[in-house]
Amino acid sequence: MRVVAIGLMCGAMLCFTGLDTSSKWLGRSLPVAEIVWSRYLGAGFIALAVARPWSRSGAPRSNTLCHTVMKVSGTAAASTILRPETGSV
Repeated sequence: MRVVAIGLMCGAMLCFTGLDTSSKWLGRSLPVAEIVWSRYLGAGFIALAVARPWSRSGAPRSNTLCHTVMKVSGTAAASTILRPETGSV
């Protein structure tokens, strides 16, 4: 199991390195918005293919209201904390 984890980490490192290198290389000839758009669209398709939501009978659901409230509040807090500031001082 440990060897698989090390292999996955090395594979992830190679993927991130390749993605950053290709973005910098493409940045010489394409607009930045187009590179960012295609980068995240491609990552979304790969994540969708790996997750395969169509192969499961349904989305996982919480058994209690407390779990649901905790999940929603955690997501809202994370999105609020990670949101970039847009106002000026």
